[in-house]
Amino acid sequence: MLLKNTYRLDQETHQNLYSIAAEVNKILGLDAEVTLYQDYNSVQLNAGISCIGKEAHIVLSGNLINLLSEDEMKALLAHELSHYLFNKLENEDFEITQRIILA
Repeated sequence: MLLKNTYRLDQETHQNLYSIAAEVNKILGLDAEVTLYQDYNSVQLNAGISCIGKEAHIVLSGNLINLLSEDEMKALLAHELSHYLFNKLENEDFEITQRIILA
């Protein structure tokens, strides 16, 4: 679904967003490789994350990029990356448990 409904936000074109993500990554003490995407099928304001190994794929829905201030975007990215952090706790046991429950 990620590749079907989104497009990847280029680091050069969206340098500010990637800088914010890198700052949040550092503050949270994470080693996530963050990639940002824009959902082009939704007008709802939302965000979500998919974690694959050390990769954190964050999808922004709606017009969040233009609506949120830098501090608000920092809070949003911190929230999404906290899901990544949660999944990495206890040797990734929480992520495994969540996948079992969702299956």
